[in-house]
Amino acid sequence: MPPDLSPVTIIGGGWAGLSAAVHLTRNNIPVTLIESAGELGGRARMVMFGDLPIDNGQHIALGAYRNFLEILKIIGLEEKFVLSRLPLSLTVRGNEDTVELRASKLPAPLHLLTAFIAAGGLTKTDKFKTMANWLRMVGADARSDMTVTELLECTGQSSRVSHYLWTPLCIAALNTHPDIASARVFQRVLKDAFTRRRADSDILLPRYDLGRVMPQPASDWLRSKGATIMTGQRVTALDVEDNRVTGVRLGEMTIKSSRIIIATNPWNCARLIRFIDPMQPLFRKLVQFEYQPIATVFLKYSRPLLLQPAMLGFADSVTQWVFDRRITSHPKMLAAIISADGEHTSMNKEALTRQVIQDIKANTPIQDDPVDSMVIREKRATFSATPAMEHLRPDNETAVGGCWIAGDYTTTGYPATLEGAIISGKAVAASILKGNTP
Repeated sequence: MPPDLSPVTIIGGGWAGLSAAVHLTRNNIPVTLIESAGELGGRARMVMFGDLPIDNGQHIALGAYRNFLEILKIIGLEEKFVLSRLPLSLTVRGNEDTVELRASKLPAPLHLLTAFIAAGGLTKTDKFKTMANWLRMVGADARSDMTVTELLECTGQSSRVSHYLWTPLCIAALNTHPDIASARVFQRVLKDAFTRRRADSDILLPRYDLGRVMPQPASDWLRSKGATIMTGQRVTALDVEDNRVTGVRLGEMTIKSSRIIIATNPWNCARLIRFIDPMQPLFRKLVQFEYQPIATVFLKYSRPLLLQPAMLGFADSVTQWVFDRRITSHPKMLAAIISADGEHTSMNKEALTRQVIQDIKANTPIQDDPVDSMVIREKRATFSATPAMEHLRPDNETAVGGCWIAGDYTTTGYPATLEGAIISGKAVAASILKGNTP
């Protein structure tokens, strides 16, 4: 049977929607991509800070993000031109000490074990407990209801290592505090980053704003291949007949389509399927989703700065990570990240900015006051990566024929990351290409 080359309509131009569009287009499936915002990228997009393009948050990737790197190749981008690849190096400062971890050039997982042997700020007992129990932590299948805190306790991790390394890494990777975060999801991140190839643990930082790293080049590539991209257009409803999709509505306009991917965030997906009877089980799942915030404070200075290292963690401050934006072509700027729920959510922008400046002065040699600042808050930046949420995450196929869903919140096994979104879009495209119509 010849492949079905009928068009696919994708609702949502974030990274999941772009991933689906790229993988379908490269296989000669006509695509119409509809995005309600004025530009593509979703929750990982470009915004302006005065006359400088930045991101709506300081995003990082890992060498383990194979699907992210694959899609860059597909659209014709060389990694070295858009990403800075740095060997794993973590420095986390607290009230009592500083812990430093630098990966060696040995194959995985020896590169991490030798990093712990040479780690600064850890006692011999800390190092022994970590190395002796490493395989237990990443190898044993955690209970489906186990939290990261419980995983650390039952695998004998020292309180110091947990405080300075595992807790900051958990919050950074899952955007969820370890007391409530899913141990299984955390294990997946650790396995992918530290147990396969040494390069998987490398940190990838964008050289430019994210719009120039993926959304804009992907848009240009898609258009060059004949895809239709519509921005500033909101899909208001789906047309369904005899339990099959027949089109999407944009106000009074209808676009006929027998194959549709909903690649929006969960709450907008819920809005679109709310009154479709076969979709009610999915709707009930989506409205139970809980979310975690991320606050990013960009600070602009009057002169170039030099933060050493360029990515620095704070273990006992409101601010969790600070990035020197010189890597992202902004040598006079710092970006401070505060992930997950916490006391920062009750601070207004001015108070939060003052707190971040205070934390930077207390933990770094930088004592200058910034000349400008910008606070970006995403109240629903990611879903809460809890054990309960893992049971709510839906599959890509739906109960309506010709309709799929894509997004980092689907059953990717990953937390809400750029990689998770791309995996989801790729999975939907693969399902369509195989003819697996829901």
